[in-house]
Amino acid sequence: MSGTKTDSPFLRVATVLRTKGVNGELLVKTEPGAFLLLGVHETFYLAPPLLDYKELHLTQIEPGAPGAAALRFAEITDRQQAHEACGRALLLRAAELTDAERAALQARTLAEDFPEQGYEVFADTGEALGTLSDRIETGANLVWVVSAPQGGEVLLPVIDDLQIQRDDQCRRITVRLLEGLLEANR
Repeated sequence: MSGTKTDSPFLRVATVLRTKGVNGELLVKTEPGAFLLLGVHETFYLAPPLLDYKELHLTQIEPGAPGAAALRFAEITDRQQAHEACGRALLLRAAELTDAERAALQARTLAEDFPEQGYEVFADTGEALGTLSDRIETGANLVWVVSAPQGGEVLLPVIDDLQIQRDDQCRRITVRLLEGLLEANR
């Protein structure tokens, strides 16, 4: 969860992409799960900050495509000021988050970053391997962590040779196990 950690003093909620119009509107791309915070909070910060002001007060939000929005701030009133904000991170003080917002953000971020979590995983022979519980990103490939029903974990490299079949409706993943893969996990 790159920009959505809540253990630092500030939380990145969006990145300013470009200006919109001549009245200082900013087009932003929100971080995973952070869109819900835009409509709730009023005070935001830019990083690095502009010299003229440290805080920005949200006056208008217009949702756009998924993960995008057009924002207006009281302190940014023209195209030149908006242009100076391009490329900067839009931050929120983490201390201003309620416990409910923190929980919702973490749950939503995890769901957006890892939609397969909770899927049942089966071998193509019909053997139940367990439930997809985590993932590990390595330099080579993604590795799924499957919590086995009898305890322990099975690590599955997400590679073409595994021949993954995914059924989103049933929340089920079927894999063709490589020879020796289960033995290597024991």
